[in-house]
Amino acid sequence: MELTCTTCSIAARSGSLENIERLMIRSLQNLNSYRYTEGVESSGAYQGDAGCLAFASEGIKNEEGYLNFVDVEAKMSRSSTATDCEGTTAQEFAEAYLQGRDLYTNENGIWKRFSVPNPEQVLMEMDKLGGIVDIISGSENIVLVNESVDEQDYYVLKIIPSESSSLQIIEDLAQAALSCPHMALCNADEGLWNGENGLMENSEMAWTVWISTTDFLPRKVEGEVRLHLTPAMFKASPDVCNLNVEIYQKNSMLFHSFDEPLAISLPEEAIKAEMVAWPE
Repeated sequence: MELTCTTCSIAARSGSLENIERLMIRSLQNLNSYRYTEGVESSGAYQGDAGCLAFASEGIKNEEGYLNFVDVEAKMSRSSTATDCEGTTAQEFAEAYLQGRDLYTNENGIWKRFSVPNPEQVLMEMDKLGGIVDIISGSENIVLVNESVDEQDYYVLKIIPSESSSLQIIEDLAQAALSCPHMALCNADEGLWNGENGLMENSEMAWTVWISTTDFLPRKVEGEVRLHLTPAMFKASPDVCNLNVEIYQKNSMLFHSFDEPLAISLPEEAIKAEMVAWPE
């Protein structure tokens, strides 16, 4: 399902932001199951002084999954391709199946089976819709508009997250961007986060959430993050030559098949997987 805006208005036709958020949370609490797809694209541009270091990185991730809160079941598959700052391309594949206390995982062909002490916690960590609630509740700047897409009406929340809710996402993305062997982020107490040259002042993040006006369940989420890392933010060897880094990431999620049960069949490799102790 692809959402394309056909008519947009300045303000939502009815309902306040607080009321929409309350009804969305109530609908999510009554939700039995759902399916989702997610796509992530990222790129990085690294540029030093003239005649010095210059390179790029890029990555693509595709994921799909199903969660059943009643039976405490879930399945997820994810594939990714990434080219790092040294030009090396790597492909990875992962999948997971949760059936009650049994969790089966596959990372690049290596299967493992776990006995999970708290399967509800694992299900919560896999829950993409729960993350949307955190984004909305942790944001201070939200604009509410209304869109009609394919004859369906949506409340659209355009969100600028608060600094506290953005911090972990930005830190993780920055750490990944500067994972080259010759570069390392400064510690926070060395001025990484705050001030004119700090990471928070040189980053932008925005989310857009489409919520159905009929059942108040999210149908689509898009997020964009831009980072500008200056030489003052990281330690590096002399050959880096005043390196500046521009990072961009776009995330898109679609949600569908609400309360439609899906039979989960385990692959034969999962059934034969060796039992591994659950990490403490």
